[in-house]
Amino acid sequence: MRFPMHGKGKLCIVALCLGCLCVWHTVLANNDIRIGNAWINEAPPGVNMMGGYFIISNHTSHTLVLTGATSPCFENIEFHATEIKDGVSAMRRQESISIPAGSEFSFAPGHYHLMLINKTRMLAAGDSVPLTLNFAQGEPLQVMAEVRRGASPPHQHH
Repeated sequence: MRFPMHGKGKLCIVALCLGCLCVWHTVLANNDIRIGNAWINEAPPGVNMMGGYFIISNHTSHTLVLTGATSPCFENIEFHATEIKDGVSAMRRQESISIPAGSEFSFAPGHYHLMLINKTRMLAAGDSVPLTLNFAQGEPLQVMAEVRRGASPPHQHH
């Protein structure tokens, strides 16, 4: 059976196909970016800053640029790198993180980490914290991070 198509009918089918392709591409892209071992170190009482860690695997064919992160549990999130200069540990804010195609990047204690600033509620070991990772290209990625007790050295302020 054939259905004659004219003007608007053809346009609707093309738009529908393009819409399906865009949804498929978004799903494929998110499957090509994997987050593992997402966790946050529990802060001592009265401390409003916490460190966040995870491993991001880039299974795409292009470099990913992580540009930011948000969470309803914190007022602000920054990327920081720990550096040792003249025997003194210091942290330096990073505007973005590049993850080359086919590689992994670790946010780990004493290295790169999320600086989770001004928690909006009490968080204790065992709690789950939603994080949204934002990229220069593509859709944001939702991640759940577990709060863990005593998992890394105490955080030094800078």
